[in-house]
Amino acid sequence: MSLSSFTSSNSASTTFSFSLASAFSAPAVSAAPGAAGGDATPDLTEEQLEQVRALALEKAQQLKLAPDKAELLADSLVGSLATA
Repeated sequence: MSLSSFTSSNSASTTFSFSLASAFSAPAVSAAPGAAGGDATPDLTEEQLEQVRALALEKAQQLKLAPDKAELLADSLVGSLATA
């Protein structure tokens, strides 16, 4: 899955999709695993992770997810990115 988009469907046949293409300005990095410089992708800053969470929460609310599910989705997405 690309870090620039996310799509999910639920049992009510509602599809949830958004793009993070302009959410932050970190440059794309391409490196072979194990190459000098380490990881193939840069770590996201705290500010970038906050932006991702805000966008995910906003989109979940637009799609009328229950507040607790919207929070869980936003937190899960950020947690996945922070530990990737």
